[in-house]
Amino acid sequence: MSEKKTSKSNSSDIEEEINKNVRPLTDDDVDEEKKMWIKLNPKELDEVLNNFSNYLNKLLNMAKQQAKEEDDIVELDRVRRIMNLINNDEKFVRVKDKVWTVREKIFNKDTDFFLKRDYSGLIKKDKKQKMIETIVCIVKTKFIELPKDHQDQFWDIGKNLVFWVAKYRKLLENAGYELH
Repeated sequence: MSEKKTSKSNSSDIEEEINKNVRPLTDDDVDEEKKMWIKLNPKELDEVLNNFSNYLNKLLNMAKQQAKEEDDIVELDRVRRIMNLINNDEKFVRVKDKVWTVREKIFNKDTDFFLKRDYSGLIKKDKKQKMIETIVCIVKTKFIELPKDHQDQFWDIGKNLVFWVAKYRKLLENAGYELH
C-alpha cells in the first residue's frame, strides 16, 4: 500500500514530473505520436480530438469574455483565430501531456499552482511563442479577478480536457500501447 502524500510533497512530485516529462514538442514528436493512431478506431479518435479542441476553444472564448482591456480582447481573438487554423490532431498532441500531468491540480482547483508557476520551459521557442506567452499572462492576471462561479467554469473546462486525454489514453491501452 502506498501512503497518501502531503500536498507539498505532491506538488514537488508534479513539478518534478513536469520538468522531466513535459516539454515543447517538435514536429517530429507530433508525427511520432500520430504514427500510433493507425491502430486506433478512427471514429473514437476523432471524437477525442474534436471534443478536446472544442474545450480548448471554450477556454479561449471564456478568457476573451472575461477580458476587460481592448488589447487583451484583440489578442485573445487573434489567438482564437490562429488556433482554429491548427489541425485538431496537432493541438491535441502538443497539449495533452501538459493537461494530463497536472490533472490532480485541476481536480483540486489548485489556483496557486497555476498562477504562481513559471511556464517558460513548457512553451516551444518558435514563431508562436509570444502568442502562447500572451495567453498565459492574460489568463493568469484575469483569473483571480473572476467571481467564483466563473472560476468554476474554467475548472470545469479543465476537467473536460482531462477527461478527453484519459479517453485517448484508454484508446492507446486498448490498442496495446504501454503508457508511462
